[in-house]
Amino acid sequence: MTDPLRALATAPTTAPVDVTDPNERQAIIDAEIDQLVHASRFLLVDFAEFLVTNLPDLWTALDQQARPGDTPSATLYDALENELADKTTSTTWRRALIDAWSTAAILYGDASGNLPSALNLAHSALTGNGFHRPLREIRYDRRLGLLELAVGPAAAGELPLRYFICDPRVIRVLESAELTAVLVEDARRVRTLIRLYPGWGSLQEGSSLDST
Repeated sequence: MTDPLRALATAPTTAPVDVTDPNERQAIIDAEIDQLVHASRFLLVDFAEFLVTNLPDLWTALDQQARPGDTPSATLYDALENELADKTTSTTWRRALIDAWSTAAILYGDASGNLPSALNLAHSALTGNGFHRPLREIRYDRRLGLLELAVGPAAAGELPLRYFICDPRVIRVLESAELTAVLVEDARRVRTLIRLYPGWGSLQEGSSLDST
């Protein structure tokens, strides 16, 4: 999930500098944005399918807009319920996922009908990468197969930004004098590298990666 979001966030949305005609430049920009919207539709369906298949109780909670009771599921529910899928719209991740899943057959050409409003996930708050943020918490829930990271300043009344890695199979901690790196590989062999710099968070032995 994180790699496709990163790709969307870093995809070009400008015309090449050697294209000087204003109409041609705008046509290129429009085409690039259309590609991002199209890719976003498929990414939402893929994410929804993963939740339906691997976290059915959470998906039911999202569908019924009923916050689950257990803490890990509730944390992910809150992120999807409160974060915008596209910050230029008012559509939350929860709404975007529900709409995408209900119209998946239309997207794949197996049914007729209208697709949901266009969303560009490159504008999502959940695609934020490449910034140094203080680590507030990292934990692994063995029952749900979910690795959760909470980052951001621990200011009063300020909620942390939460990242989730579903179904991690390998978690390696690599330490050096300059930083601590946590390398996570999920069931699809997608790797996520988490870098912990001095003063921006640390792992405490025997606690940070314990299962809950």
